[in-house]
Amino acid sequence: MLYETYLTKDLKSLKKILWKYTSRYIVSRDRNICFTCGHWGNMAGHFVHTGNSFNLFLDTDERNLNCQCARCNLYLNGNLVVYAINLQKKYGYEVVEELQGLKYKLYKPTREEVADKIIYFKNK
Repeated sequence: MLYETYLTKDLKSLKKILWKYTSRYIVSRDRNICFTCGHWGNMAGHFVHTGNSFNLFLDTDERNLNCQCARCNLYLNGNLVVYAINLQKKYGYEVVEELQGLKYKLYKPTREEVADKIIYFKNK
């Protein structure tokens, strides 16, 4: 029933709901520890960000998202040099290249795909 409720919403609303559940999961997964400085964090930060556009691949790729503090995420614009170093340590250089390549992958997700992702992160 919940899945059908999501399908009645427009894509913009679904993307907001998806980000809410995705970011909650990421912060919880990382135990509120900032990926880039090690201090307390309460938001999910992207390594590769697509600006105001939505990229289903990058905005839900758990390798691209990690907990960050406000200082690193907002004031240091993601603290990307440290972010890249830590990603390489965690996943290897190939993943960093792969994530950067996904930035230019043009794809418009369906409402069903976004709803599936909402259910996925909500249940994590």
